[in-house]
Amino acid sequence: MRTRHRISASGAGTTLQVRSEVASGIRAWSIGALRVVLIVVALGVTSCSRQAAGENPTTLPAPSSTSQAPSTTTTSEGTVPQAAPPVEPVLEVVGENFQQPIWVGARPSDGVVLVGEQTGLIRELDTASVVLDLSSKVLLGSERGLLGIAFLETRMFVNYTDENGDTVIAEYPDRDASADQERMLIRIDQPASNHNGGGIEIGPDGLLWVGMGDGGRRDDVFRNGQDPTSVLGAMLRFDVSTPGLAVAAGGFSGGLQEIWAIGLRNPWRFTFDDGLLIVADVGQNRIEEVSIVASTETDLNFGWPLLEGSDCFDSCETDGLVLPALEYDHGEGCSITGGVVYRGSAIPDLIGSYLYS
Repeated sequence: MRTRHRISASGAGTTLQVRSEVASGIRAWSIGALRVVLIVVALGVTSCSRQAAGENPTTLPAPSSTSQAPSTTTTSEGTVPQAAPPVEPVLEVVGENFQQPIWVGARPSDGVVLVGEQTGLIRELDTASVVLDLSSKVLLGSERGLLGIAFLETRMFVNYTDENGDTVIAEYPDRDASADQERMLIRIDQPASNHNGGGIEIGPDGLLWVGMGDGGRRDDVFRNGQDPTSVLGAMLRFDVSTPGLAVAAGGFSGGLQEIWAIGLRNPWRFTFDDGLLIVADVGQNRIEEVSIVASTETDLNFGWPLLEGSDCFDSCETDGLVLPALEYDHGEGCSITGGVVYRGSAIPDLIGSYLYS
């Protein structure tokens, strides 16, 4: 078993617990009145399916409607209540009838939860009303389509595959938007239909971060992973503080200035927490991985295709490479989707946990 159940990032003074679950569709951990929404990539985007044909998904029992007083222990100093056992989460459907959902998140300007569909639609979770329809622009199939969404105040950034099969990063208003309001920021040529990345986020530095896959097929056949002059197989950063897009300062030494790190296979999803960057990188045949680094670091190399997880394909030197904080082989699950760190207050047992699928 490769899964490590706790991630420790002592260099940043932060400790993250790791929890893993497998689900399908849009689900939520339901504990009391709080719902922590999880979303799983549509099967067309994943590289493998964990659940075998004919296998029934596991359903957790519903919580009891009665409460039970905590047990007590009697000592020479009196009776001491024992801590209640952790509350078991229960899966609850919070949205239905979405087509190939690939993203869920709250719009910062009003807190409304939105769902992005691989087909090119962005909808409100509660009403299913369409916020933006990009279906006429999106090439759908394999690992292509609408792949990622990010917000900066009232600006909405999207990552999608255009009709030529290339990656487009574009900007729209965050509501009442139409496809013809697009402000295209960048187009990236894609040599294949898979490993197109997808994740985009506004980092703690205010920059737009874009995770790019290695260009597709297997074994990094296009040799992008270790090439600091290729935007594929890399983590990119752009300055979007003003309308348009500019290359952020402090790029990869000896490479393109928009590149922050190299050596990624397909960073489908990544997230930030307390100055840390947490990257879920989809593996090839054997190992899925999560890496954690300080977002202020520079010139990082995550190792692909020299490594899959922490394992070398051939003899290799790992000094100077970022090794995963968590990894698991395909006997435990495959095609890691990514996750978020829980920083709410309603579920103390989950605070600091990285929840992923």
